[in-house]
Amino acid sequence: MSQCALRRPHVSCTTPSPKLRAGRVALTQPHRRVAAVGLNRRSRLNFVCKSSGLSKVAIEIAEGKRLYDDELRQRALTTFEKAVKMDPTKEELQMLYYNICCCYAAFGDFETAQQYLRSGLYAGLDYEKALTDPQTINMEVAPQVRIQLKKFAGLITTSINKDKAKSAASPRSAFPSPPQFQEEEEVNPMMQIEGKDELDVSVVGIIKRVGTVVLVSIVAFTVVFLAGLQLLQVS
Repeated sequence: MSQCALRRPHVSCTTPSPKLRAGRVALTQPHRRVAAVGLNRRSRLNFVCKSSGLSKVAIEIAEGKRLYDDELRQRALTTFEKAVKMDPTKEELQMLYYNICCCYAAFGDFETAQQYLRSGLYAGLDYEKALTDPQTINMEVAPQVRIQLKKFAGLITTSINKDKAKSAASPRSAFPSPPQFQEEEEVNPMMQIEGKDELDVSVVGIIKRVGTVVLVSIVAFTVVFLAGLQLLQVS
């Protein structure tokens, strides 16, 4: 029996103990080292940012990637979505949109995945580069879905390039001004009566027109009533 086994009979000389493995991980990953201190999440994040020199968004991206690699995809998605609201840089925003797209694609929600992919492309994301970027998460989807997302990214990129070309040719065309609505004077339908250039809109004129309409209605009713009486008498 070796001397090492005699000194520590319950620990193998070749396999480190769980505590030793955790200690080695803590030395290389500060966000895990401070987790054992008992600080809350915000305090841990501030501590890691100061000790590593990275931004809070960068730390969140790394944490989300770790959670995703550990198959904790829902927690990873929540981490990425929170990081979007932390004022990320342009590059960080591109990476976040792509990672969120990958999360929704892994969940099977391809419509939402396309929405975030579109947002990333409009933010300047290089889709082909993101597929092989070690800082982004792996897109774990079926080959058919990967092909569809690649086609979708190509269409959006083509549209963006066309918009840029139009903007370069005529800068005003990229941001069209809102339509100018001219206030038109409301026209009374009574003013459009043919054969009358002017219409008396005074109170006396209105009374005259109403009286004429009433008189014509009474005459017409009387004629119809008398005609009906004659028909009854004949029958």
